[in-house]
Amino acid sequence: MRLRPVLLLTLLLVSGATQQAAAAPVPDDAAERRALGRELRERDLPARASGRLVAAAEWGAFAVRRTGPGTSRIGGRGVLPAGETWPVRRGRPLDFVAIVDLAEVPRFPQRELLPADGTLLFFAALESLWEPTDSGNHAGSALRVWYVPPGTTLRQATRPRATRRAPSDSAPASVPRFPLAWRPRLTLTDSWTARYDRRYRLTRSQSRRYERVTTRWADRWDVPRYGRDDGRSANAILGIPQTAQDDPRGVGQVAVLTVVPWTFGGEFLDGGDVAFVIGRDDLAARRWDRVDAVPSSS
Repeated sequence: MRLRPVLLLTLLLVSGATQQAAAAPVPDDAAERRALGRELRERDLPARASGRLVAAAEWGAFAVRRTGPGTSRIGGRGVLPAGETWPVRRGRPLDFVAIVDLAEVPRFPQRELLPADGTLLFFAALESLWEPTDSGNHAGSALRVWYVPPGTTLRQATRPRATRRAPSDSAPASVPRFPLAWRPRLTLTDSWTARYDRRYRLTRSQSRRYERVTTRWADRWDVPRYGRDDGRSANAILGIPQTAQDDPRGVGQVAVLTVVPWTFGGEFLDGGDVAFVIGRDDLAARRWDRVDAVPSSS
């Protein structure tokens, strides 16, 4: 009997990317924060603000193009948990944004915020995502995020046809395939927040000097340059989102994933990005239905 060629992604398989993630050394948090403190002192920034900026820095991992085996990627053909159908909102199929095999995410401080393994799947209605979602992560909403436990079978899926025309206020959006590998780094507060947030209150001159620190710090971690002077936008997991605007997270929220489509040939808003955020307590309790999506554009 001839079988149809159906590709099943099985999480029991151990990929080369998973082995590399497990073998990678854990960054030294204390040493990196000391290095950051030295950078800030060299720019003659106020001691109190510098200390608070060092303390506020958060660990995350930024994305680079994967060249070897692995599962994690942005865009491309959709992936769904067995038994689930492609999410649709008002007759329009959501965009497949990313699949993240958590076993491929290397170890770093604060990595324990996310499960050690399993898979995250991200969908969003990018064509009409103008404002942060507030309706939660459920069937019929503007985003769908699934956490799929390890050992569960996933299936590749074809995006269905829309049954309704695009809304008049929709905008073109595309998320081309981008295979993901992750590099840990200590992420910094953006310069706008450093100037206007009462915790720091840098002057204009100090803010400019601090911005030079953030650029040098990105160079230290080899964060890719994409040809735009936008603060080194980064596709990333956890950390302080490096987006077109200031930090998109609310108080107590974590950015599970930040995606910047234009950095790999995609399109969303005007040089825009989307951060999938969740409250820290909700994340600890694995209440994935509390995930929201926050868009921003330049």
